[in-house]
Amino acid sequence: MDHRAFFSSICLAAALVSASPPVPTPVPPPDGGSPQPWPDQEPSPEPDHEPEPGWDTPPPEENGTTPVPETPTPTPTTPTPTTPTPRPAPPRRAQTCDLLPSSGPGSSAALADQQVATALADIPEASTFVSAIEGAGFTAKFNDENDITVFVPVNKAFSKYGGSETEELFANKEALISFLAYTVVNGRQTPADLTDASLRTKQGGDIEVKNVNGEITLNGTAKVLCSNIQTANANVYLIDTVLPPPE
Repeated sequence: MDHRAFFSSICLAAALVSASPPVPTPVPPPDGGSPQPWPDQEPSPEPDHEPEPGWDTPPPEENGTTPVPETPTPTPTTPTPTTPTPRPAPPRRAQTCDLLPSSGPGSSAALADQQVATALADIPEASTFVSAIEGAGFTAKFNDENDITVFVPVNKAFSKYGGSETEELFANKEALISFLAYTVVNGRQTPADLTDASLRTKQGGDIEVKNVNGEITLNGTAKVLCSNIQTANANVYLIDTVLPPPE
């Protein structure tokens, strides 16, 4: 081979190599990579109780915020006709409670056809509790629940609780919601169910129930004045004492 041609090919190859972009050398992040959990790190302890979803905050529109509507993506579908399942009428039971009118609005017959928040509004002795429901923006929440039990302090219970304490309760929406959630348990509880029972509330805490010779007490302090009042979606018990929820 001609020495000049060989030298020219060597120079051409060197020029091509020098023109190629350099390959960057990966540099480790300053912190040495993604942080790894400590092997002896313990998980955060869970609280003793958690409120049921929807019973810890008022609905967005009643909490001063407006939800941002999402734009749905249209998807062609073929509608399937459905037949709604008829809801059985609640049993009507005669009530022997001096706190209920014997007839007309607020009577046991009238209450049986109404959702619970609407029904309570017709019971004069439950007007303070109804004000609490309205103040928290929970009227629809109570009415939309199915098969619940509500322990309702009567107006005199709030007087016994204390004027300043009641004012503080109504002034603090978070505390008011916690109080309301603590009065509600799942299921239509009958007096037969309220014998040495521990009931988990919507607030997440428990209510301890005792039944001694037909007298039902809650947490050892509140006495049931009227038992098992039927509404369209709830059983209601009127009680003589406000039950503060556990923190």
